[in-house]
Amino acid sequence: MFSFVLPLRAILFQLLFLFIAIAIESVVLQERLKLSRRISLEYSTSINLLSTAIGWLFFFTLEPALPLDWKGPLMSYILFNARSTNTNTLLIMVGLFTFFGTFIVELQGLELLEILLQRNKKEEVSTQKILRSRDKLQRRELSLAATNRATTILLANACSYSVILLILLARAFDLSFKANGQS
Repeated sequence: MFSFVLPLRAILFQLLFLFIAIAIESVVLQERLKLSRRISLEYSTSINLLSTAIGWLFFFTLEPALPLDWKGPLMSYILFNARSTNTNTLLIMVGLFTFFGTFIVELQGLELLEILLQRNKKEEVSTQKILRSRDKLQRRELSLAATNRATTILLANACSYSVILLILLARAFDLSFKANGQS
């Protein structure tokens, strides 16, 4: 008979982390990109859902190819919150990889959103009206806007990952505190 395990704890923590990331990153997008509250929340929700979906697809695609000494501890930590001695190093490596992977996916997702929503349509019209003498200036401004977007996404990810890391550390500290028999 086929047995099915629903990792309810992992699902709930993923939802918690997703809500935290959306809330924090929307504030950063609003402040840094001068977006309205509604637009920044929509952008943040979209790029975080995209990065989460791609992250889990990537994980479940890569998981069968992992070495056994990595697969066991990683799966037991994700699904059952069980840590072993070599889990900490593995979690740091996975955490760094997911941070930079999320940054790349969210940056590309933001650019895709702007293309799909034609947010830069006004800028394209105004660039056609600029004289040749101001062409270099306009290219510089567009380049700075792209750099600002990348810096904003990096800052937003750093803020949300920092809060999530604090939650994970508090959770680990609480669990180790309880495991030592102290309440």
